[in-house]
Amino acid sequence: MRSFTVAIWSATPLSSPLAKYATTAAAPVPELKVVKSNMVEMENLPALDAVDCLLLSGSKHSSFDNDEWILRTVNHVPKVHETGRIPITGICFGHQIIGRALGGAELFGAKYLSQKLIPWKSLHQMHRDAVLQSPQGVVNLGTSPACEIQGLYIPGTIFSIQAHPEFNATIMGNILDVRHRQGVFEDKLLDDANRRAHKIHDREFVGEAIWRFLLEENQ
Repeated sequence: MRSFTVAIWSATPLSSPLAKYATTAAAPVPELKVVKSNMVEMENLPALDAVDCLLLSGSKHSSFDNDEWILRTVNHVPKVHETGRIPITGICFGHQIIGRALGGAELFGAKYLSQKLIPWKSLHQMHRDAVLQSPQGVVNLGTSPACEIQGLYIPGTIFSIQAHPEFNATIMGNILDVRHRQGVFEDKLLDDANRRAHKIHDREFVGEAIWRFLLEENQ
């Protein structure tokens, strides 16, 4: 089985959030190679002919800003998409960058917390920015009362989600505590979010779906 190279355009210090789901994906799992580029530090990007798929990470930064590294990321997404052979996935910030790059309107300051991906799936979310409309020709994967565009999908090329399938209740709780201490939201919202964070969620289902998308397109 040939090797499979994942390019990660990272805007966060965390490691690849979805790697563990590769072992449970439906498609046969090849030898996995990861090539990571720190977008904030303007690191060099791998040649497109050297990668099989692209993952855009989440981030604390705002996807609607015009910092040099953000504009560089936005401008490079269409180049990857135009190859027609490199599937792209994005999480939260990465999802918003994809939406921006493909022409979807964005909003800063949307309702801060939501949990539903689609009516029968639940995932952790922590965001202020949002994609307001699906770019032309792109399917919206789901909605919630707080965020109408929960994912973007083009068969074979794009699969992004606003939620964080890599988050569990512990990670979510830690982030909630930090945001609360920073004054981002009040006690009532903290209590409600902590309560929901411990409900059953579907992060493995979505993580595996992303890997099936990435792997099956490269068989």
